[in-house]
Amino acid sequence: MMTHRNRGTTKIKIPVSATAKGSDPQPDTGTTFQLFTSPRATEGMTISGENYMERYDYLEQLTSDVKDAILEKFDMNEIAVELERRDSFEQELYDRLFCEDSVTGNASGSYYCNAWKAEEALAHNLDLLADAIEELGGCLDPLKDGAEACDVTIRCYLLPQAISAALDELEEDLEEEGGCDE
Repeated sequence: MMTHRNRGTTKIKIPVSATAKGSDPQPDTGTTFQLFTSPRATEGMTISGENYMERYDYLEQLTSDVKDAILEKFDMNEIAVELERRDSFEQELYDRLFCEDSVTGNASGSYYCNAWKAEEALAHNLDLLADAIEELGGCLDPLKDGAEACDVTIRCYLLPQAISAALDELEEDLEEEGGCDE
């Protein structure tokens, strides 16, 4: 194995030989991997036309899911009325959406119903998971239950913020429309 270092990157050449069952070993051609040692080093870079994985924005997605759930249940006139009693409306939404699979995944224990997707969402969000566990009193350990439990924990932790942000967006939408018809 050969290693080269260069400002923020490490290139490693790993010997690779084909040894498929029933075949003769192929000559060692080696494969070079480039490991980036800082997040900035990967910005805008691609491998084989694919973008590097970006940090999943839990709050943005959760806010979108909350807004969709609200719009499924209420029309804009009803939302305008509910916003007049915003604090109690937020609490009602929290109570309703906390166990809504399309928002938190808490009813079934999984938002995606796919551990791989949950792991991808968790990538670069372990600090958020730590905050969620700490906020919930450290009484649970979702790491023992896997990526899907960790993903749901973050979504439940961010739900109040997402509800508030979704209502802010809906309030802005109402203002842009010029209010509602009464």
